[in-house]
Amino acid sequence: MCDGLLASITPVDMVMSIVLLVCNILVAGLGTIINAFMGDGMNSTALIVGILQFLLMFFFGIGWIWSVIWGVLFVMRAKK
Repeated sequence: MCDGLLASITPVDMVMSIVLLVCNILVAGLGTIINAFMGDGMNSTALIVGILQFLLMFFFGIGWIWSVIWGVLFVMRAKK
């Protein structure tokens, strides 16, 4: 993955990162889109990634897999 995309993840606490993971499992891209609006203003890169995850879930589940991976990254990057 590109470091620029990973840098677009807004770090959140552990509980919120788990909520975002569950959102991404239930609806591809939802947790990523929510994360795009956390922190200081809107993160356009994360918003675009979330929209792409949602749109690509209709193509053999690629977007859903991508979304779950990002949900795991939310948990891995959670503030301690």
